[in-house]
Amino acid sequence: MFLFLHIGEDIVIPLKDIVGIFDIKIRENNSTKEFLQIASEEGFVKEKSDEEKSFVLTSENVYFSSISSATLRKRLDNIYHEVESEVEVDQS
Repeated sequence: MFLFLHIGEDIVIPLKDIVGIFDIKIRENNSTKEFLQIASEEGFVKEKSDEEKSFVLTSENVYFSSISSATLRKRLDNIYHEVESEVEVDQS
C-alpha cells in the first residue's frame, strides 16, 4: 500500500520519504537557516510556495508549503487513523 501526503499546490509526497514537517518560523534559527541555504544551493529545494508556512524534509529533498505544519500533521494523523481502521477490519 502506497500512502501520500498532499502538501498543497499539486504536490504529494510518499509518507515513507518524510523525515519531518516543520513550521516556517524555525527558519529563523541559524542552524536551520544555514541548512536550508545549503539545500537550496545544492538543488535539494524542489518547491517554493508563494506564502510559505511550513517545510517538509524528505529523505532526498525539501519542499516548502503554504499549508501550516499543524494542518499537515492533522492530515498525517488522519491517514494513520484510516490505515489503523483498515487493518483492524482486515484482522476481524
